[in-house]
Amino acid sequence: MISQGIFRLFAVRTLLHVTVRETISEILGCRGVVLLALSLFISGTLSCGIAASMSALIAARAIAGMGGDGWVPQPHVIRCWP
Repeated sequence: MISQGIFRLFAVRTLLHVTVRETISEILGCRGVVLLALSLFISGTLSCGIAASMSALIAARAIAGMGGDGWVPQPHVIRCWP
């Protein structure tokens, strides 16, 4: 039962994230999306290293996860990259 809920949450999050990333790529361009993902990942990872509490670590992991998910190859990013 819990695994089905986790799978549904992951599927909805992925759907929303891909849609938002595609919209941002129309505004910033494909390189801007990759640089934004890299910035989020690095800042989240550095925040994980200096987190003083568990809640700060969870928030930093969420930020690093959003940036890391931006590295997942998507057709629109691959299409735009030279």
